[in-house]
Amino acid sequence: MQLPSKLPDIVDDYRDYTPPKWVRPAVVRLLEAMEPGQLAALNAVVLRNSGRLGKGKTSRVRGRKYRQRECLGFYHPAGRDGGAWIELVVDNIVRNRTPRLNFARDLIIGPTLFHEIGHHLHETIGSAKRGGEDSADDWSARLMSSHIDTRYKPFVLLVSLFGFILKPFLPRLVRSMKSRTRSSGVRTIRE
Repeated sequence: MQLPSKLPDIVDDYRDYTPPKWVRPAVVRLLEAMEPGQLAALNAVVLRNSGRLGKGKTSRVRGRKYRQRECLGFYHPAGRDGGAWIELVVDNIVRNRTPRLNFARDLIIGPTLFHEIGHHLHETIGSAKRGGEDSADDWSARLMSSHIDTRYKPFVLLVSLFGFILKPFLPRLVRSMKSRTRSSGVRTIRE
């Protein structure tokens, strides 16, 4: 059983933007899935839209600079002025998607949130990877996998079983769908 851990503050900071109502609960659900101690020294998760960001570019990430307003999130390590915090750019992450299932919502928010938490974990705990984006990607994959395994295990097992049962029929199903699109006058890209 997981011990309750103190969650970082979740701060809404939007300008001329109203996020979908499911974003904040998804962030809380994902943070609650973290192991005790993994969120230690993380003060806040700030939810913003791209309109709240500067017009400049990031420092080099994997050899190139990106426009800040196009990024999905940022990790701000602890400094003299305060503790570590994460910034999520909600409108860039969500991009007008409106999933109804919590599983799909977690798949939209989770990779970015866990990537930024990965930067924090690399700073505080360390990582098997060298550092930077590779380390954050490694942590993100591990945290997302752990979250899905613990929270959605019955759903994942059902989907796997369904996929296993349908696997022998997939080639026939694909051929059938291709023939239907040709006969209905819909053209595919490869034609």
